[in-house]
Amino acid sequence: MFRRRRCLTPAGRWGTFDSVQTGSSRRDSGPSIGTEHSPKVSILITEMRGPESAEFASFDSERMEAVEARQQRVAEFLERHELDAVLLRLPENIAWFSVGADVTRFGGGQETTAALFVTPEARVVVTNDVDSPLLFEQEFAGTGFQLKERPWHEDCSALLADLCRGRRVGSDSLNGGTKFVQREFAELRLPLAEIEVKRLRQLGRIATHAVEATCRKTEPGRSELEIAAELAHRLVKHGAFPARLQVVGDDRAERHRHWAPGHFPVESHGTLGVVARRWGLHVAVTRTVCFQRPDESLREAYQHAQIAFATAAHFSRANEGVANVWSRVERIYDKFGRPDAWRTADQGEILGYAVREEPLVPNGERLLVPGTPLHWHPAVDSALVGDTLLVTEKGPELITPMEDWPKLTIEVKGRPVDLPALLRRDG
Repeated sequence: MFRRRRCLTPAGRWGTFDSVQTGSSRRDSGPSIGTEHSPKVSILITEMRGPESAEFASFDSERMEAVEARQQRVAEFLERHELDAVLLRLPENIAWFSVGADVTRFGGGQETTAALFVTPEARVVVTNDVDSPLLFEQEFAGTGFQLKERPWHEDCSALLADLCRGRRVGSDSLNGGTKFVQREFAELRLPLAEIEVKRLRQLGRIATHAVEATCRKTEPGRSELEIAAELAHRLVKHGAFPARLQVVGDDRAERHRHWAPGHFPVESHGTLGVVARRWGLHVAVTRTVCFQRPDESLREAYQHAQIAFATAAHFSRANEGVANVWSRVERIYDKFGRPDAWRTADQGEILGYAVREEPLVPNGERLLVPGTPLHWHPAVDSALVGDTLLVTEKGPELITPMEDWPKLTIEVKGRPVDLPALLRRDG
């Protein structure tokens, strides 16, 4: 079968790729993977002038270099685990290896439109003939992936089985006949590379703007769901998606720590939180807006929560153990006479290509290294706070800095830390 499509070549030029079933011959420039029951698929690149519109993704040499570096890391992983290949089906692993490809149908859930089959020499996208044009023009453009596809009405599981047959294959999804290596493979996703740090900062600005703008412009009396819809709109218009979206009004957060927006009206104050996703990466941010004068109990609880956050942020430094950071946070709760407040809800996690790469717990054994994103989110009574930090060589970097928001300055070990205050809209 012969098919011709337009794509970006690894050299950054626009061309066509011809998917050709060639039996045992090889006519492509890179390694080709064949199976017992399916011929090899060669990808032939023909240079041509690019389209005039911005319909297709542009070539990114930095991304291409990062993909090549990941190929080498996976080759070393395969050698350590005595494997010939790894089959990736989880969206977080696919996004990591491809440095940003989204195969979840417009950011939706865990349903994927493709799998990756990776050997030390080759990287192959396995998908159907309906999804392959978009994937290769937008998600995998110019990154050196090969294509193996089947008609949309045929199950790709047979093709995956053929690829795995006769090989020692690890997988992240309990594929039949493969060795389950998800836990070990997930360790490769951290720390973040420089290209991912740049993207994380950009996503942080997008998420912060969406939350703060919604707080500034929404009106009292609107339901939590209506406000959540406004927030989601501001994310999507900038190409980000809400992996987790939370809006809670008044004092309901004290009863429901893991809250979901409902039809309840937000009258006195509301807390908006989101975990936003783009390029497969995640950033989290939380803000609180007051439509009425906040009472003393809310102001005090909010300040205590932000002091706990400031403490966690200050000590989240390179080569510091998570357990040591946690001991400092616990002391803050003790200091304000709330020794068990942290037990009412989880307080933080490591972010990355998963919403929760790893929870931050009191007995955590992980040593923090540069390039690790953290989401600390202490809670005291109905006061909820949260921002994303990045561990760097120079100290913690706030990834979700305030855009247009009142500041609350807290000193930790003599160092001032500017954090978001309550937004007052009662006047």
